[in-house]
Amino acid sequence: MISPTKITSTSNPDVLVIAWDPTNVCNFKCRYCFPGSNAGTHGTPQNLDLIVDNFRYLMDQYTKKLGKTKFQFVVAGGEPTIWKDLGLFISKIKENHNVYFSLISNGSRTLRWWEKYGHILDNASLTHHLEQGNVDHIIKVADILHSKGVKTNVTVLMDTAYWQQGLDDINYMKKNSKNSWFISVGKIIGDKIPIYTEEQLKYLKWDLKRIPNLIWFWKNRKLIKDAIKLFNSKAILNNGRRKGSRPGTYLINDWNHFKGWECNIALERIYINWTGNITGTCNIKLFKYNKYYNILDKNFINEFDLNPVPVICESNSCWCAPETHISKQKK
Repeated sequence: MISPTKITSTSNPDVLVIAWDPTNVCNFKCRYCFPGSNAGTHGTPQNLDLIVDNFRYLMDQYTKKLGKTKFQFVVAGGEPTIWKDLGLFISKIKENHNVYFSLISNGSRTLRWWEKYGHILDNASLTHHLEQGNVDHIIKVADILHSKGVKTNVTVLMDTAYWQQGLDDINYMKKNSKNSWFISVGKIIGDKIPIYTEEQLKYLKWDLKRIPNLIWFWKNRKLIKDAIKLFNSKAILNNGRRKGSRPGTYLINDWNHFKGWECNIALERIYINWTGNITGTCNIKLFKYNKYYNILDKNFINEFDLNPVPVICESNSCWCAPETHISKQKK
């Protein structure tokens, strides 16, 4: 069976990705949601100034010790737009550091909210959930963001129970949107999802279903140079071939089994869940001394000691698409 033996990220070495789920409260209850992400046990953050100070210190330490000069924030949830201070957080976090801010959202907030805060985003990844989402609303939200210069993508999560609706909604978006933003498809993973047919898997193989027009690419040529990549990583396969891999490549091909591999997660991407702990999405400890640090802790600045080390993967399967692209190798 063909499978990877080594993966190398295509991200710039001076960039650290900081993925944060500030809450696990969500107004949608999707049956395929990542475990805990809509449990509703952790509300939105309360002490904004403390959180901003802690993040600034975290970034300062990564700059000082590891030469990270650019930070890509990826904020999701739960549904992050229910946090009343989200807009202010984004503005403050950009004041002292070179931050590229990405928001992952179901897009359900009012058009008024997106009009008010859309301009401070750099990238918006809207997820269209076929069972609960409103296709007309998400088209309007995407049009607003695109018109504000935000790199905008709508990912249609292709639930097998609503497959034809997914195809219809994609065509509807193409015909009824004012602007030509990105449209992509995503494979749903979970025990409750029926197995995809070979034809469906073939459709999912290349996730992009629409890209903006050439005028957009010309206007955003700097963004393309700095932030848009055709491939997120390159994999060396056990047959000796090299393969450029996109967001869902490893999941779609069932190549996401890295138990026992050495992974550079703390050196390229950190994840902070709704409890505030800095980990990987698999909850693995990232730092020397086998310690968790918490971004919500009032003593964080005094206690945080940046000693990231490559970790040995302990999970049978990696279900976080971005973390499958982190540099790693089979031991």
